Amino acid sequence: MEHSGWAWLPEDLLEPILNNLASVVDSIRFGAVCTSWHSLAVKSFQRLPVSQRPHLQPPPLPWLMVLNKPNSKDSRSFYSITHQKLSKFHLPVPPDTRCCGSSHGWLITTDETYAVSLLHPFSRQVIRLPPLTRLKIPQRTVYGFEYHLHKGVLSANPTSNPDDFVLMVIYGHDKGLAFIKSGDQNWTYIDSMVMKDDNLDSPYFLDLSLFGFEDVIYHERELQFHALSYDSQVLAIKTSGIGSMVKVVPPHGFNSVPAFKLYLVESPEGRDLWQIERVSFYNKSSGFKVFVMVDRETKPEWVEVNSLGDVALFLGDNDSIAVSASQFSGCRPSCIYVASTDDTLEMNMEDERESFRYRYRLCEFNVETGSYAEKWVLDNLDPSLGLIPSPVWIECLPLFN
Repeated sequence: MEHSGWAWLPEDLLEPILNNLASVVDSIRFGAVCTSWHSLAVKSFQRLPVSQRPHLQPPPLPWLMVLNKPNSKDSRSFYSITHQKLSKFHLPVPPDTRCCGSSHGWLITTDETYAVSLLHPFSRQVIRLPPLTRLKIPQRTVYGFEYHLHKGVLSANPTSNPDDFVLMVIYGHDKGLAFIKSGDQNWTYIDSMVMKDDNLDSPYFLDLSLFGFEDVIYHERELQFHALSYDSQVLAIKTSGIGSMVKVVPPHGFNSVPAFKLYLVESPEGRDLWQIERVSFYNKSSGFKVFVMVDRETKPEWVEVNSLGDVALFLGDNDSIAVSASQFSGCRPSCIYVASTDDTLEMNMEDERESFRYRYRLCEFNVETGSYAEKWVLDNLDPSLGLIPSPVWIECLPLFN
């Protein structure tokens, strides 16, 4: 039966089923079947007394989205670190579409024409945005369009702010910045900005082509974006066109070892900015260095720290998430959770044939001890998957509020 057929089932038949669901996963699956079922779930949830709502709340920790079946054009699997369980969901993702990350529970996707879309994985709502016209449509190669939209981050949740959100992206080989506001017909490319400096009498122009940006976040308390450059500088951006550069002293020994990736993370309460340096050797992650920005208002600099306190970090192709570990089950304080893809060349000794072994790995890195622990592995992926899509953390925000 097609999913459209389920939409016609009467509410008086569906509502008793919905009210008897005790599992978070089952509740989310119910709302993800089709738009009418999601609307019913919203209405039913809002009628419940507050005391009866917790069982319908999604887990507080993010889920990890992976692809584990060939030709899975309409489904993805989600791993819950809280419940240590992998669940499959219907997700209408067209072929030749890449997920470039997530923000506020929405997936950010692009296709071969560089058209960008926002997709809510559980309500299945789609917001289509114009293409990034500066990017040239590539030939069909293994290093094609998948690698030209590096990350996107939203200023607000489009579910609750459909007419008042901004999407900022890092795009292109040179890792430039562009943004689009809800309702805009074209992207705004940030080639230069009018900068304010308290030490100067007048504003000045800054050529941003000199910078390559590694990460971007939205700072809730300051109502502006923060972008991290390859040399650890932080650009504060208001989409009104005025920006400011936090000229930070690079950390001692910065880039003395190969860095696979730089992340910019806001602390749970929003007071601190952290830079996370993912260290790698031979393309394999071997650890993390954590730096906190100090003396931001006077002489800002990155200072290395050996503890995150009560905080746990979830890093990946998404708006990196920091949580207070003591408030949640499934994570530990002062730990970093990062997922990756592995391919290992293996030799079959019987016929002397070589083959690749594909898998997803979720690891826990303890900042205080410097130790790694493997938390979950999805092994023996079908080689026909080709280039395995990167795993993406999804914030499980309350779906039925």
